[in-house]
Amino acid sequence: MPSFQLQNGTFLVNNAPKMLLSADYPYYRDDPQNWAQRLTQLRDVCHVDVVTFYIPWRHHQPTESADYDFTGQTQPNRNVIAFVQQVHQLGLWALAKPGPFIHAETNFGGLPDWLSPTHNPAISAWQNAQGQANTWSSAARDSDGFISGVEQALPAPFDPIFLAATRAWLRSVGQAVITPHLHPNGPIVAVQIANEGVYSDGQAPVWDYDYSPSALSIYRRWLQTQYADLDAYNARHGTEHDTWDEIDAPRAHPGATPTAQQTAQYHDWGSFSAHYLGEIYTEWLDALNVNAPTVVNLNPPVSDPHGTDAWLARVEPERYPQVHYGFTNWIGDVSADASAFDRYLLTAKRARGANYEENWGFSQLYDASYVEPATSYFQTLLALAGGATGCNLYTGVNTAAWDDHLDALHERPYPDASPIREDGSASYKATIAGWLNRFLKEHGEFMLTARPNQPCAFGLVQAHCYASMWQAAPTYGPTLNQFQRLMHAHGLDYGIVSLDHATAQELARWPMVVLARGDDLSSHIRQTLKTYQTKGGRVYILGDHSVPGALSLNKLEDILPALAHVPRPVLTQGRGTAWMWQQDDEATLIVLIPKGDTPFASFNVPFNQATIPLTVKAAPASGAILHVKGRHILSALCKGVNDWVGVRVKPSVRWENRVIELDTAGDFLFLKGQLHTGQP
Repeated sequence: MPSFQLQNGTFLVNNAPKMLLSADYPYYRDDPQNWAQRLTQLRDVCHVDVVTFYIPWRHHQPTESADYDFTGQTQPNRNVIAFVQQVHQLGLWALAKPGPFIHAETNFGGLPDWLSPTHNPAISAWQNAQGQANTWSSAARDSDGFISGVEQALPAPFDPIFLAATRAWLRSVGQAVITPHLHPNGPIVAVQIANEGVYSDGQAPVWDYDYSPSALSIYRRWLQTQYADLDAYNARHGTEHDTWDEIDAPRAHPGATPTAQQTAQYHDWGSFSAHYLGEIYTEWLDALNVNAPTVVNLNPPVSDPHGTDAWLARVEPERYPQVHYGFTNWIGDVSADASAFDRYLLTAKRARGANYEENWGFSQLYDASYVEPATSYFQTLLALAGGATGCNLYTGVNTAAWDDHLDALHERPYPDASPIREDGSASYKATIAGWLNRFLKEHGEFMLTARPNQPCAFGLVQAHCYASMWQAAPTYGPTLNQFQRLMHAHGLDYGIVSLDHATAQELARWPMVVLARGDDLSSHIRQTLKTYQTKGGRVYILGDHSVPGALSLNKLEDILPALAHVPRPVLTQGRGTAWMWQQDDEATLIVLIPKGDTPFASFNVPFNQATIPLTVKAAPASGAILHVKGRHILSALCKGVNDWVGVRVKPSVRWENRVIELDTAGDFLFLKGQLHTGQP
């Protein structure tokens, strides 16, 4: 039997890195009679290895007095144990996601209604800075068949009543469903805790949660670990508190330049926000108590002015090493929205991990462009270009057999445009997803081991995030976004590294590190940068600073002369962006063609002491992925059709004088010497 490990966000099978190729299947929305056939389609047509699935708490405990039903005694599609066994029988692996909150377009995010403070005032609510309860929607159908929605208060995670119920739920799922079916006795090779933060709010600003009494109590205990005593706290904050219980969290920005004492309070709350997320994960993992790698699926930044700063402040995966970083999408069509493109790439680059939810199914609920396979294909390629260690089809299957208690709001089928249709047939999306997964099975290990050429990294400093987060017009996140756009414009790949946690040895993989500011640097960061420079690394800082040996930048563009001679694919004609992984005489390249009127991109690619011309002809808002060895194309996947933008071209990939092409409009996969063609 193969062995499974998860190291640095990468799955290892028999000690070899392997792309996590997965599809989500909401078994709880389908008829159990369909499970085997749909799973077979995911395996044989979409070529996935892993099935991911949420386990909705409200579905398996429909009333407060009911026992957990994991065997289908009360309703057939509650038999999650039979579902897991079916996954195993078909030779697939599984990643179980027991919540407790799952979102997944379910009523109250999959939580039982009776655990909402709206129904039980003894439970305290999850609160924002104004003391208002954060809510989530639920819905019900009345006797006349009309659906009405209601916003219910979310429970504070550490409220004693809710925490006891959560522990009991996770303990039961762990004992009944997960542990007995862990690999090698079953298919489960990993678990996911929570969903996109806690309540799908990982990108929320630091003033949005959690100001509940239980959270503030934890905050005050945490402060005691950060300061030698109360006198030290008072001295830094300019306060005269007699007890720790008198300390409150910051509630709003003063509206002017904050004092040093106010800034200290912002730093405390920002740092605590990341710590708090780790505390929740630890609590829930302890209750789940399963011996399996655990992942999280954090969502990307939102687009509002505070979006990037808010995300950077809370998403600090180095603070919760017991779980492995992963991410989702759900911020819009990245081929059509330049801001979404940047924010999604930031999410993929922030830490090593897989994409655990890519939109391959929702066009009616999110964006109509997702009816087109090219939209999801483009986004998956972008995540891989950013360093994702796996990709996911969310959801892989359309379903239509759930009850109103689980979801009374959404129309059937759910979703509307998955690779496997409601009747079990494979759509053209399944063909494209299957081709991409076949390519990644062949060359994924190479992509995971051959490092891309990244001459420069942006050095994150959490203190700068915490300060900028509270500004009326944040500056730190926009500077990072500007850095990313500058690198894209000049065809340069790059890294993003947390200076609060990195060692000088880890920094050494990048010849240059850029900082947005040079003030308020911890002694650890200063020493790390000093050691990094003694080993040949160059440090560039925007504006004034007091870091010996660092070079000052008036503007970010001032780093370009130092990068002028860096080898990278250089665009010579058309429009597009190229990413490259090279090792010896082999390379994998991803080329993305942006939305517009130009369906091709040509590059001069530095390769083995030579310059090789590469041209990709593909539909706009689409692209290609290829693997070359020497002067030969070993594999290529190129998409010439994007009906959403109204373009069909004859696709081709030319590497020097080697060409894979079609003489008609369509898509192709060239793999192991065989050419596969298709069109919608």
